[in-house]
Order: sequence, then structure tokens, then C-alpha cells
Amino acid sequence: MRILLCFMSALLSSTAQRLVLVKPRETVILKCGVDSITGFLEWRHGQDVIFSVDGKSGLVRAGNAPKAKLKKGIDLELRNVKENNAGLYQCNADGKISKQILQLISVQVSPSELTVGGTAWFNCDVPGRQTLVQWMSPRGSLYNNPMPIVRPLSSSHSGRWLCVFSHDGETYSHGLDVTVKEATTAPSPTTIASYPTNNTSPPPPTHRSGELLFLGLGGWMWAALAFSILMLMLLTLLIYGLSKQLQRRKHRLLRMKKNRVYCNCRLPTAAASLQRGRRRDKP
Repeated sequence: MRILLCFMSALLSSTAQRLVLVKPRETVILKCGVDSITGFLEWRHGQDVIFSVDGKSGLVRAGNAPKAKLKKGIDLELRNVKENNAGLYQCNADGKISKQILQLISVQVSPSELTVGGTAWFNCDVPGRQTLVQWMSPRGSLYNNPMPIVRPLSSSHSGRWLCVFSHDGETYSHGLDVTVKEATTAPSPTTIASYPTNNTSPPPPTHRSGELLFLGLGGWMWAALAFSILMLMLLTLLIYGLSKQLQRRKHRLLRMKKNRVYCNCRLPTAAASLQRGRRRDKP
């Protein structure tokens, strides 16, 4: 009998499929429409069961929805919404059914910096909607195009733009805040040279006319540098020649010392020479 009553209640409940707009990667909470349950609660996405709750025991059975959770035990919270999360969601609370369609919408304008006199490209993307998408300006002007080009921009284009479309006879809109700034031109740099009042011509250059400048050095600087290098080379050659001469003299002295011969013969003493002289004097 209870099942029959629930079935009849589900058939008699004629609820409109309300459209819920959400941007990609945002978090949205889908309302079930009740404050409490006594028997059961069930959330479905299409034909897939997301949550099933037994009101008496409090037992919760979860389906394949890792980014979904129950808010206050009744409402459904979806995080990081993607395109595959869009579609029909149905909540059955004690036989009271509420249906709502999760619709992704993306609105943007480029470039990010809008200036007076420039051009703006608007874009309103409503996936899966085969309906007329329009843009409404802050002044109330309608653009029958989801991607209108607005130019030239003026300060009156600043404000809240609305992307407008209809579903089941109802009109839905999603806003985009736009700011159009005044165009600013950077002043060109100006170099002002000051000269003495008694001289209307600019001061002479620091280097003489006709003087060759290379790497910021004048000709006389290069001449001094070349002379210094030449003197350094001559000094190096002089030191090298002196060192070679000293080495040759040292080798010559070593050879002379090595080839010198000393006499080792025994010379007669003075007494022996005197005796030989006496012997010769005898008749």
C-alpha cells in the first residue's frame, strides 16, 4: 500500500525542470526542496543513483560520484563541475520529486584590458542548448549573436553585460562585469640640452674633429697603449738576452775548471841542489 502511494505521488507531482547555471570548475549546490525526511531520500543523475538514504536507520549508500556529497543530509553538492556533470538531476524525498537541469555556461570578453576606441570580442558558450543566445549591454542594447564584436568602445559600455537565452518558456541570464578604461598614451621622451645664454651653439665635442674613436678611446690613447706594449716587448727581449749570456759564461767557466791539469812531479830540495854543486867543483 505504501509503495502504491509513493508511486501515485510521484506520478501526480508535476514539477518543472528548473535550470541551474554554473561555470566550469565551480561548486554548485542542488536543492532537493525539503527540510527533512522520514522515510527515504534518493538523488539520481539521469538513470545513475548518486545517493540513497534510509531516513529511519540513517544508512547512506553512495554511487559513482566521487566529487559529490550530501549537504545537511539532503541537498547535493557538486565540486569542480565539468561538462560530463551536466544534465538532469532528480531528488526523491519521501515520494516528493524535484527535477533540475545542471547547465554549464561560460562567458568571457577579450582582450582583458578594454580601452575607449578599442574593440571587444564577447563569447557566451551554452553547451547543448539549441536556442537563441543573445548579449544585452548595460544600455539595454541586444546583440543576437553569442559572439558579437563591439567597436568602437566607449565608457558607456562599462557595466554588467548579460548573456540571455530561454528554456521551457523561461528566460535565463548570466552576467559579466566589463570595465572600459580611458586610452592613455605615454609621452614620448624629450631630451632638453641646456647651453650658456651667451652662446647659442652647442658645446664642442670632447674629441677633436677627425680623431678616430674606437671602443671609446681616442687616437692618442691607442698610440700610448701601442708604445707601452712595444717597450714591454723590448724589455722582455733584453732580459732574455742577458739571461742567455750569463748562462753561456757559466758553462764556459765550468768547462775550464774541468779541463785544468795540475803538475804532481817532485822537485829537488835546496840542500840536494847545493850538494850537487859542490861535487862538480872538486878537481
